[in-house]
Amino acid sequence: MKSSLSFLFSILVVVGCASHQEPKNQNTVTFDRRGVDLMKENKALVGPWSTYAMMLNACAGTSSGNGKPDKPTFKCEVMAREFAASNWEDALKKDPSVSDTYLSELLKVKTAGYLEAYVKHYLYRPEWGNVSVANYNEFLEWQKTNLVGHTVQTRMIASFK
Repeated sequence: MKSSLSFLFSILVVVGCASHQEPKNQNTVTFDRRGVDLMKENKALVGPWSTYAMMLNACAGTSSGNGKPDKPTFKCEVMAREFAASNWEDALKKDPSVSDTYLSELLKVKTAGYLEAYVKHYLYRPEWGNVSVANYNEFLEWQKTNLVGHTVQTRMIASFK
């Protein structure tokens, strides 16, 4: 189900980006320059990162009422990275020759069941406050041998207007 949703969001991004006519009275999605750079670098990366960007932004919403998206919550970040990992897993099934160190490591984290702990450890934001993750200490041990030299990446962001 999640991989189907990831695929659907990827299709929406491609269709939206290919459109030359802006729909009236609807939100538009704007990606930063990194999206264009990704397409030049490796098209297989566009699906996972555009899905991440859209899911993070959609989850953050505009609940503060100021018309600007709120900063993403911990749960939003976890969900967006989970969708990116699932989308990457789908890309690998379609073409096992594609490669990306970060997305492969993120998929490894997801598969091991440590995505919440990963987000807390590598992407923590002070506005999240005290984030409790049940398997956090297990993750700290696991990552010592499974994420050696790991560097966090965020390759694309999006905004809704």
